[in-house]
Amino acid sequence: MWSRPGPRLSVLSASGLKNLKILRLPDWTLGLDLAYSLRSWRFALGAYVTGTMWIDYFSDPAGSEEIVQSDTFVVVNAKVCYTWQDLMLTLGARNLFDQVQEDRRTDDTAFVYAPLYGRIVYGGMDYTF
Repeated sequence: MWSRPGPRLSVLSASGLKNLKILRLPDWTLGLDLAYSLRSWRFALGAYVTGTMWIDYFSDPAGSEEIVQSDTFVVVNAKVCYTWQDLMLTLGARNLFDQVQEDRRTDDTAFVYAPLYGRIVYGGMDYTF
């Protein structure tokens, strides 16, 4: 349903972009949260879109650097809660559609622009006394 980021869209030399953009800052972001309650049930859905950004990439210890443009990506979270007397049960998922950064460069641990971990499903229980 959602497209995953490709390895890269554009590559520039380090001197070609530094004065034009702030590195690791997306061009734009968008967030949307929806929540609905019905009797003992509560439903929540959130979508967070991050636009393209320029990431600096150091490929070797000698200091050679390139600037890589990331893709736009979407992360969707969902949660359902049910309340019965003093007990609330929760089931949710973070990164529901398993959006991850495909371009992982192991020689530069700071090269992160999107989620590194995929979908996380969780459950919870709250008791009030």
